[in-house]
Amino acid sequence: MHTDSLAAEASSETLGQPRSKRERTRMRLIEAAKQILASRGPEAGVAEITDLADLAVGSFYNYYSGKEELFEVAANEAVTAFEQFMFESTASLSDPVEVLSARIRLFGRSSESHELAAHIMVRTFSEQLGLHAGYRPGAMDDLHAAMATGRVAPKHPEAALSAIVASGVSLLARRLADPSIGPQAVDDYTETMLVMIGLGQEEAEELAHGPLPTSGTDNPD
Repeated sequence: MHTDSLAAEASSETLGQPRSKRERTRMRLIEAAKQILASRGPEAGVAEITDLADLAVGSFYNYYSGKEELFEVAANEAVTAFEQFMFESTASLSDPVEVLSARIRLFGRSSESHELAAHIMVRTFSEQLGLHAGYRPGAMDDLHAAMATGRVAPKHPEAALSAIVASGVSLLARRLADPSIGPQAVDDYTETMLVMIGLGQEEAEELAHGPLPTSGTDNPD
């Protein structure tokens, strides 16, 4: 992702101007951190962040104790925006297995719907492992709810969820690097994951390749 497109995407996330200069500065740091996380990961230093935000290095420490704190805030903000979209998109679904399937598919499609967040989730995957990347923190709840229907029954739910997340992030990374890998690959992956946790082949195929619900929200990230 190019810096100019990142900047345009970041500016589109701000629905209204913050009221105070301090809040505007804080938001500039967060947006700069998002762009850096998405483009090259958390290795950048404070000077690079403040340079992109067009701020003095010294002003950084009026807001954050270090780059790690800012990167955590920036990553959480970007990923939370995607999660909200995902939850709103599936709010109309009543079947827990369908909810799980739809959320797996939406995660795989985040390279299109929330490109900035998708880059951040891929680049910070190791740091996000405990939170299960874009599925956090209700992913296990989703899996348990699906299991309660009796239609899926992974022997080791934690291991199953880790497999779903790790393979999902891998596919997402491939899609970001190669746009020719289309949504069909996401649906095939979802079908495979559903079968892996015990859903019947016919139903897995139907859920993984059927119409997706929408949130009615057009603003990405």
